[in-house]
Amino acid sequence: MDDQMNTNPEFTEDVLQEIERLAALFFSPKEIATVTGIDKTLFLRDLKIEDSQIFRAYYTGKLKSESELRESIVKLAKRGSSPAQSLLVKILDKVEIEEKL
Repeated sequence: MDDQMNTNPEFTEDVLQEIERLAALFFSPKEIATVTGIDKTLFLRDLKIEDSQIFRAYYTGKLKSESELRESIVKLAKRGSSPAQSLLVKILDKVEIEEKL
């Protein structure tokens, strides 16, 4: 018997859209697994596999929302908002660190 049976299940478009929507609202992976009824172990495992449906749906939602937030932060920072400027510096530091990895 194959120990890797059902290692790459297919999910419906509705489930993938729900994963993307919830990730865009910054729900945790475990919370999304609970809401969608996907086995938590399977969800967390597939979240580490870059070509899995779960990885793509989750990170598409999360990164789209993060992009919108960053746009707002940049606009506010350019208008002179000190808190937005401080936050933008932290974001830039994080990106520079990740670029070096």
